Amino acid sequence: MTQPLLQVEDLHVRFLQDGGLVHAVRGVSFAIQPGETVALVGESGSGKSVTALSTVRLLGDNARVEGRVLYKGRDLAQASERDLMRLRGNAISFVFQEPMSSLNPLHTVEKQLREAIELHQGLRGEAVRARIVDLLERVGIRGAADRLGAYPHQLSGGQRQRVMIAMALANNPDLLVADEPTTALDVTIQAQLLDLLADLKRDLGMAMLFITHDLGIVRRIADRVCVMQGGLIVEQGPAERIFSDPRHPYTRTLLAAGQTGRPAPVPADAAAVADVQSLRVWFPIQRGLLRRTVGHVRAVNDVSLSLREGETVGVVGESGSGKTTLALALLRLIPPSSGRILFLGREIAGLSQRALRPLRKDMQIVFQDPYGSLSPRMTAGEIIAEGLTVHRLEGGEDPRARVAAIMEEVGLDPSMMDRYPHEFSGGQRQRIAIARAMILRPRLVVLDEPTSALDMTVQVQIVELLRAMQARHRLAYLFISHDLNVVRAMAHRLLVMKDGDVVEEGPAEAVFANPRSDYTRTLMAAAFGAGGAPSPSRQAPGQPAP
Repeated sequence: MTQPLLQVEDLHVRFLQDGGLVHAVRGVSFAIQPGETVALVGESGSGKSVTALSTVRLLGDNARVEGRVLYKGRDLAQASERDLMRLRGNAISFVFQEPMSSLNPLHTVEKQLREAIELHQGLRGEAVRARIVDLLERVGIRGAADRLGAYPHQLSGGQRQRVMIAMALANNPDLLVADEPTTALDVTIQAQLLDLLADLKRDLGMAMLFITHDLGIVRRIADRVCVMQGGLIVEQGPAERIFSDPRHPYTRTLLAAGQTGRPAPVPADAAAVADVQSLRVWFPIQRGLLRRTVGHVRAVNDVSLSLREGETVGVVGESGSGKTTLALALLRLIPPSSGRILFLGREIAGLSQRALRPLRKDMQIVFQDPYGSLSPRMTAGEIIAEGLTVHRLEGGEDPRARVAAIMEEVGLDPSMMDRYPHEFSGGQRQRIAIARAMILRPRLVVLDEPTSALDMTVQVQIVELLRAMQARHRLAYLFISHDLNVVRAMAHRLLVMKDGDVVEEGPAEAVFANPRSDYTRTLMAAAFGAGGAPSPSRQAPGQPAP
């Protein structure tokens, strides 16, 4: 066997918190051979990302790291900061989980990629531009040459993630550390990017450390698997053996986790919560010194939908298809749209922001990127309770008691309410975002990829939680996701969007069982394989048929 490209030996990571040390990683050891893909899997908070960041010393000043990390036989713990800077982004590149917090909001796509290429490759001028366009096209951004001047906020979540992947691959690294790189992507682009990474691995001899909660991806891409729980690697071995003969109880639990069941039926007397007719959102394309409008991006084009109490409408489609724009337009969170929007029987399309404010507590949203939507200067408790203060709903009740109750309901320890967002894992941050929305007891909740940052076991818990809260409070959900397994477990009705248009809609089970649109069939094939969506009878052992 050749010398490992990266070798981690007895790694311990402790964080200084509240005057004590939190032991996050406990004696982790593994190796990555040149050209090999090693997957780190486990629940949120198990230590996967901390382990990866430790390899090139990217942890904060409150981290205490022990053990050895050898890159091509050299101990990185002894390397200077200057040597590490040469290594990061060149020999070892990262794709982080949350693109909006990693991309500079003040720089265009071209400038951010240009900096990475010029810094490490020395290319200049048109050669850099050609390289940028090629990278963006390879990661699946359509019309790449026309998107060079776009800023991160002008891209969908999936497009931002693809820009990050392009940046990481710009310098042909020896090792790519990918922390949930396909989290924000729809199933078709996810499949393309996994194929791309496999091609690059083969062509460049690139190794990968792949962090994910999606065991389907692990099965498809990994050579070896390390299963983490509570800061420990509880099992590791060849991927084929891990899937066929898991030996640790936790590994068996992960493999058995999956979405089952269906939402409770919509109450027969359910009242209408929202009704949208012929909604259209077109963004102007402006060019020239005078910024004349030369065309439009048809983000949402003539979409109609209705939502009742206790009902979930699932919205699926590729990144950039208009799913999130539709939701933001429904909530009046983006510039004026055309069409009719009725909320609780009231026309809101023409209301001023001042007139809308009393209705805001009844319409809430859980955003796709939890880190970008949580203030880093506020504690978890302050974030969750903020809406109570804004809408003056405290009453005589102790706000901390109400925060503690909702934290327990979403699976968070109330004792953590005084911690800040950076002290939580990605999955825990998403649960904080859900708690912030649910504490106001809204009538309509837009859930924009609410489980995308969560591992499989926590996904199941969150889906069950959302279904239980919907049944208890008769909540209406607009559920946006690229994970069709999750959509099937949540949705009563389904809208399939492509390029701003609804190409198919109907009862969720009918669409899954017999998709009429070629595009819908493509989505199903990418998510479930050539056989399409599994039948409702194919449930996990011990689960009732929906």
